[in-house]
Parts: sequence; C-alpha cells; structure tokens
Amino acid sequence: MQEKKLNKITFGFTLIELLVVIAIIAVFSGFLFVLMGSAVNSAKDGRRMGDVSTVAKSLLMTNAGPGGSAYPIETCNIGSDCSAFVTYVASNLQAMPIDPSGGQYYQYSSDDGINFTVCATLSNGYAYCYESINSKYDNYTPTPGACASIADSFCAPQTSSLCAAGTPKNFSGSGPWTWECEGAHTGATATGCTANRTTSITFTTSQTWIIPSCLTTINVEVVGGGGGGGGGAGGYQSSGGLTNSGLGGNAGSQTISNNISVSTLPSSVAIVIGDGGDGGAGSVSPTSGYHPDGAQGTTGTASSFNGTISAPGGTGGSGGSTCWATHPCNPAQVATVGNNGYGTEITGSSGQNGAGSFNNGVGAIGGTGYGAGGGGGGHGECGNGAHPGGNGGKGAPGRVVVTIP
Repeated sequence: MQEKKLNKITFGFTLIELLVVIAIIAVFSGFLFVLMGSAVNSAKDGRRMGDVSTVAKSLLMTNAGPGGSAYPIETCNIGSDCSAFVTYVASNLQAMPIDPSGGQYYQYSSDDGINFTVCATLSNGYAYCYESINSKYDNYTPTPGACASIADSFCAPQTSSLCAAGTPKNFSGSGPWTWECEGAHTGATATGCTANRTTSITFTTSQTWIIPSCLTTINVEVVGGGGGGGGGAGGYQSSGGLTNSGLGGNAGSQTISNNISVSTLPSSVAIVIGDGGDGGAGSVSPTSGYHPDGAQGTTGTASSFNGTISAPGGTGGSGGSTCWATHPCNPAQVATVGNNGYGTEITGSSGQNGAGSFNNGVGAIGGTGYGAGGGGGGHGECGNGAHPGGNGGKGAPGRVVVTIP
C-alpha cells in the first residue's frame, strides 16, 4: 500500500509584526505607569489634606476647650522642631502626623497667638493650608522667606523690619544680630540674616532724628560749614603790575557736648547741617586805573543739634588785592589752601586758576574734612589783555555726630 506524505504547515510572526506588538505593549505600559503614578500622588495628597484637617481641628478644639489659651507663637515643622505646639495639642492630638513621602514636614505658624496656619506640600508643589483667620482650606503658591537689608543701628532692629518676606524666627545676639525668615505656605526659610550694631552715627543732611529707645546717654559733636575761599584779583592789562591771589576759607567751628542724658531730650530732635560758604568772585581787569580786589568768601552757615548745641560756620578767606603804587608787593601772593575741618571723608572745593597763560595765579585746594574751608582763587595774568582772577572754592558742609559714651 502506497504511503501518503502529509505536508506540514508551520505558522510564525515576521520581525515587523513582532516590533509592532512590542511597541503597542510599551505604549500601554507607559499609560499604565502614568496612571499608577497619578493615583499614588492623589492618594498621598488625600492623606496630607486629611492630616492638615486633623491638626487644625485639634488646635481649634484645644483653644475652645476648658482652660483654652492663645495659640503657641512659633513657626515650626511638625514632628521636627515644634515645641510649644506639641505641648498645646497633646490632649487632642495623640500622635504627630507624618507626611506620607517622608523627608518633609507639615508646617505650623502663628505670629500673634490669635490666628494660625497649618500647611502641607502637595505633589504638584503647591501648599494646601488651613488658615484660621479665614476659617477655610485652600491651595497656595509657596512664598520663600527673604532677609531685609537693615542699616547699622544703636538698638536691636524691630521685629517688623527683619524680613522682606516671611516671618522672622530664631532672633539672637546683642550686636551683631542674626535671625532667619520663615517662608509662607511651606516656602523655603532664608538663613544668614544679619544686622550690625554701631556706636556712632554721622548726620550730613538736615533732618529730624527719632532717638532710639535703647539709648540713655549720648555724646554730640557739631561742626559748622566751612568758609569759602577768597577770589583772586584780576591782572593788569599792561605789564609791570602785580596782583594777589585769594586766601583759603576758615574751617567751621566745632562744639562737643558729652554725657547728655536722653531723658532731658525730646523723643525726636531737629538736626541742622550748616552749608559751606561760597567762594569769593575773582575781580575783572579794568581798562585803566586801579583794579578792584577779589571778593571775600562768604561765611559758612551754622550746624545745630536740637537747637541747643550749635557751631558757627567758618569765615570766608580774603580776596586777593592789587599791587601798584600804594599797594606794593613783590612777588605776588599765591593762593592759600582752605583750613582743614574734621574727618577725612570730604574736602572743600578748590579755587579756580586766574586767567592767562603767563605768571597767572594757581587756585589752591580746599581743606580736608567736614567744615573745611574752600581754596583761594588765583590772580589773573598781568599784561597782554584783561585777565580776571579765579573764583574761590566753596567750603565743605558741616556735620553732626552722635556717639555712645
């Protein structure tokens, strides 16, 4: 009997078909992964919202219960650095809630003992908070804390001025002072905030000064404005004559009063800063006859503290005189430097050079310091036309300095 051969039929997938299947599986796996991650985040956020509600209700119950008192004044992370908060809610909150992700904490804050805020950071980065002042739950954008820039002062800065954003905490020191600024609605805390203590303050503009409450005794220095330098005399239009340059202005007076009891002063005092005197004008060369002298610099104005401690301004320097016949001088007088004042932070203005290019006088520099005199102006060149003298320099303004004994 003849045997029949049966052809075997085989089945399989091509490479392209396999790649398509793998791609479809990968897409569905990605969707599943995203859905699962979203579900986990939603579950954690639900837990966080429930914990915020639990903490808020515990605080409200404690405050409303027998012997209820003000809320603890502190900003802290629950389960980390809270102290007064833990004691306050111990009877109504047996265990401190913990964020389900770990590594972060719920935040409690109250800066007045009347209202409080409890927050948790959600998976999307927003803060979910309960604010008792509004009696509502809501989502907020976290606001980081920021240190305020505070000028050096005699006394510790006011709490309200410590932070440009956020709530101050951990304030310490006796000068320099340090603190931190806690962010709002779980915002980051700014650290390294500082302010320095000073033992003196210098006033260079007129103003009303509110005496810091921490001061009991002060020393006061008052310096008047410096005098202006004298102007130089103009040069002769014909050769053969001589003229003098101006003299530097005198420094303003200095008055010092020590160990003043702050109790004898008003809470705010007027501080007046004297201005420097203007320099005298240099004289102009006339077409004939004697030349006028350069103008004298004007006197600086007085400075004062509280209207009771004052210092007059310095007198102006003399103007340069002409030298001819009845005023012989050989050689001509050079301009002189303004008298020095107090300190080194400022100078009086220099006098101007006299006009001309040959044997004309050079203006002198102003003195150094507050209340310094201005420099004298130089004399004009004699001959070859009309050459006016240079103007004197303006005196430096005065100052008032308050120091702690």
